[in-house]
Amino acid sequence: MSYSGKPGQISIAIIASPSVLNKQATESIIAYFVDMLTPISDRLFLVAGSSPYGNERIRHIRVIRWRDRERDFILFKLVSRFLTDLRIALSLLRIANQINAIIYYVGTKGYLLSMLMARLLGKRIVMCSASSTPRVAEVMRKEGSLVWDSAAPPGIMSVLERASLALSHRIWVQSESVIGISGLDRYRGKTSICDLFYIDAAHLSLKRELKKRGDVIGYLGRFDENKGVLNLVRAIPVILEGYEKAEFILFGGGELLPRVHEEIKRSNLQQRVRLPGGIPREKVGDCMNELKLFVLPSYSEGLPHVIKEAMACGTPVLATPVGGVPDLIKDGETGFIMEDNSPECIAENVIRAIKHPSLEEIAQNGRRLVEREYAYEVMVEKCRSALTKLMK
Repeated sequence: MSYSGKPGQISIAIIASPSVLNKQATESIIAYFVDMLTPISDRLFLVAGSSPYGNERIRHIRVIRWRDRERDFILFKLVSRFLTDLRIALSLLRIANQINAIIYYVGTKGYLLSMLMARLLGKRIVMCSASSTPRVAEVMRKEGSLVWDSAAPPGIMSVLERASLALSHRIWVQSESVIGISGLDRYRGKTSICDLFYIDAAHLSLKRELKKRGDVIGYLGRFDENKGVLNLVRAIPVILEGYEKAEFILFGGGELLPRVHEEIKRSNLQQRVRLPGGIPREKVGDCMNELKLFVLPSYSEGLPHVIKEAMACGTPVLATPVGGVPDLIKDGETGFIMEDNSPECIAENVIRAIKHPSLEEIAQNGRRLVEREYAYEVMVEKCRSALTKLMK
């Protein structure tokens, strides 16, 4: 991406996910953030499990979570978190004289040891808060085991989240609604609206008119409890009863993939549902241009970038009203909102949306909105403003 602005006098360490389990998705998220920070900073360091860049663009300090597994014994989970936090703290100590700000990005709430180290070093700290961690933990525990699965006790996550937010100088959220929904009202004095994703016009654009697409309904994202993907699969038989022409593509993968396969087989949907697997960042636009409707039935979110990606490609979106979603989608105007993510509600609203007489107009409204509000230069300036507030 190109940008005409001048760099600021700020050197930043980005602390991102130490996990390498979701490498493709995590690196894509990091890439968007680095693209926005590069033109407005003097130097960037990335402390994370993996990096989408070589050292010529950003110095990568590799920190991988000990016993990086989705299923593990709870004692090992706790030890892993402590050891990972210690490694992050030591990494920050090594580059302390080369940075003046630290941004805790995706998957880093609760690393309190490193945050205390940053405070002692006199560095300015940002915590990026996309959603409520305890709320996500509660959803993940619904069908997971506290002892063996990747679920975490919501009470513990609540304490860790509150401590992380208290130690931060600034908190960045993606939209106004996220503040209230994530329980951040008490921190409004140090909260900035700073979305961390821009629309990459080179890869995200309308390539196939909606009327020329097949009756394809899709999902793109991680297959986990919080995303509600199992509920979407369970809704498919009901959708087909009311709209028999429908086909389905579910892009992505994760710990629920085996169960998704089971649900599809149990309902004899193998001929109606495709599972292509994970999609690299540069191919997302092509995938979205295959769909006539994108569905995101999440339990909890911030402001999902995948919604903006769909809208930029002229694909109408149906989503649950969680996090900042209602700030972007107005039902019947820029997309569609469903009351909850039960299979029955998903099916009813998919049929409503796909048969809507103004579907093409709604898709056009959504595309114009994200092109206007989330263009690269617009987002870089918003990020610059947030950094200015941080350094005051």
